[in-house]
Amino acid sequence: MKLTEILDMFEDFELLTNFNIDELEILHTTVLDAPDGATFACGNEFVISSGYIFKQNEKEITNYIKRLKKLGCCALGIKIERYFSEIPEEMIKIANELRFPIINIPIYYPFSAILTPILAKLIDSKVDNLTKTEKIRNNFIRIVLENKSLETTLNYLYNLLKIDYIFYDYFLDKKYYNKEFSETHKNFSKSVFSKNKEIGKLVLNTTKSKLSDFDNTIIEYALEIVLIQIEKEITIVKLKENYLNDFISDILSGNVHSREELLTRAKLFNIDISGYNSVVIFDIDNFKYNLVQNPLENIKLQEVKRKVFEKILQNFEILKSKALYYKKSDSLVLITKHNSIDNSLLYQLESILKRIKQIIKENFDFTFTVGMGNIREDIIDIDKSYQEAMDCIKIGRLLQENDGIFKYDDIEFFKILNNTINSSKTPSFINDILKLVNYDKEKDTSYFETLTHLIENNWSLKQTSKKQFLHYNTIKYRFEKISEIINKDLDDYNTRFLLELGYRYIKLNKNNID
Repeated sequence: MKLTEILDMFEDFELLTNFNIDELEILHTTVLDAPDGATFACGNEFVISSGYIFKQNEKEITNYIKRLKKLGCCALGIKIERYFSEIPEEMIKIANELRFPIINIPIYYPFSAILTPILAKLIDSKVDNLTKTEKIRNNFIRIVLENKSLETTLNYLYNLLKIDYIFYDYFLDKKYYNKEFSETHKNFSKSVFSKNKEIGKLVLNTTKSKLSDFDNTIIEYALEIVLIQIEKEITIVKLKENYLNDFISDILSGNVHSREELLTRAKLFNIDISGYNSVVIFDIDNFKYNLVQNPLENIKLQEVKRKVFEKILQNFEILKSKALYYKKSDSLVLITKHNSIDNSLLYQLESILKRIKQIIKENFDFTFTVGMGNIREDIIDIDKSYQEAMDCIKIGRLLQENDGIFKYDDIEFFKILNNTINSSKTPSFINDILKLVNYDKEKDTSYFETLTHLIENNWSLKQTSKKQFLHYNTIKYRFEKISEIINKDLDDYNTRFLLELGYRYIKLNKNNID
């Protein structure tokens, strides 16, 4: 109850202090008439005293008021006229400074005549609050049972409190509010957690100190319902994603037994499988290695991976169009649409993928190897494009380590070359490469390294000297020395072709130079 209600109940009580007490809440009332009485205060009390403890020492009353204020008491009612000849000025001064109300109680009031009606009023108030909170709680529960929205819950909370709110749904990345306001560190805020993970936060356009216990109870009820609603969102989204994931996985693996099955399942998910399609795979570099090396960081890495995949999908939709997708361990597989079966369209898609990779690099400490399969006229054949994209990642990493984008047409030759590695016969076109490698081992030189730079720089001596930070004449000498070691003319087109072929073969099968 409010302190003003007590003054209304006892019209002959006199408020001696001169500051506003309209919002002051009283939860208890007690009599403290012993010198150490303040020790037993529990806070939020209206303290009553006869003033007897100050009879011998009026100055002690100021210290007593300070102690009551520190212990969280709300006001002091004292029978001034019983033991004081006049109202102590120092008492009123310190009470106004501390904003601690002092009330003069007429001497003819027995304590029971004060305590009984106040306690009755407090009990009635608590019963009333319990009735109201029970009704409010039932209304919140009804919102869930009637399958109403999260916004409905928040608006009901606003109607009860009449305080502007902002709520952040971190799972769906949405913000709800009845009215925008500038947030500060003073605003009341309370987070919602699910399995020790923050999934939402309520911010009110008020401070914590201005909320009553009743307000806090209502907020707790509301956030219990909000938690249920967000967890329901999470469950629905994950179920949908899992079912869709299974469907896309079956398409990519060729595990669809008929066109009728394909069309029926696509209709269930309301997705369009018509037109020309190709597969793109984003495969996180070294993700499994990091999981093994940092087992304590697994949860954090998985969460970052989820955010990375969301960022890729979000930007893909912005830059191109919505794509079907499938999450597989550390890979994100996209089935993308095209206007025709012309594979030259993949160059346009490649430029989009480069932009997405750059965005990911700017926001996360991850790199990707991206594989691009060829366009297929019918989605029932998309498993072939998927296999091509997988080959791109495998061969691409062998050729370039990590962080590249590879189209199947660009790596098809290297796939054929890679298939010869398992043959028991060593191809003759690597003999010159092996000769140069063996020479380096015997003489402790680095001519094979120079040859690799020459090949990677299209046989340009000038570019190679820059890459190796060596003088042009040094590279020219090494060029001639390599010709001498392998006894071939490096200016000859066929010689260069066979050396490049041998170099790529060695790169695909690194064990040959160990």
